[in-house]
This record gives sequence, C-alpha cells and structure tokens, in this order.
Amino acid sequence: MADNEELIRLVNEYTAVRVGVDRSGASPRLRISSDRTGDQVVLDATALEAIASLDHERIGLLVGVFSETGDAGDLVERLAEDRRAPGSPDE
Repeated sequence: MADNEELIRLVNEYTAVRVGVDRSGASPRLRISSDRTGDQVVLDATALEAIASLDHERIGLLVGVFSETGDAGDLVERLAEDRRAPGSPDE
C-alpha cells in the first residue's frame, strides 16, 4: 500500500481540503491539506482525540478567528490555558 492515500476532498463555497492517510511513520496519521493555501498538517490519534474533545463553541471560535486573520494559533493557546485554569467549566 502507498505511504500516502487520499480518502476524500471536501469543498464548500470558501475553500477545499484534501484528507488522506499518511502511513510513512510508525503509525498511520491523518493528513489534511488546503487546496487554497497549500498548508498541510499531519495529525496522530492523540491530536485527533484532542480535537474531538472541543465543543462546537470552541471550534467556532477557531474557525472565526482563522477566517478573519488566516491564523488561529493565539486562540488555540488561549483555549488550552482556559481549559487548564482552576474552576474552568471542563473540570
């Protein structure tokens, strides 16, 4: 089997992404790439589990900030800090 296989291409009115499996490492990882920007990320099961733990509100914040700025890195860090803070709603 190839080291990289494309599973699906998702398209909406704003962008298109390709989702595939990267098998070149010790374990399979999900590969997501943007047709528009060429950006790419490879996520292992741990990273995907962390994303799955986010609620719709947090995902919406990430998408909104990214749509406005093209970078959601600062918001990701802030959300992680909020989640670890004593008395946070996730405790």
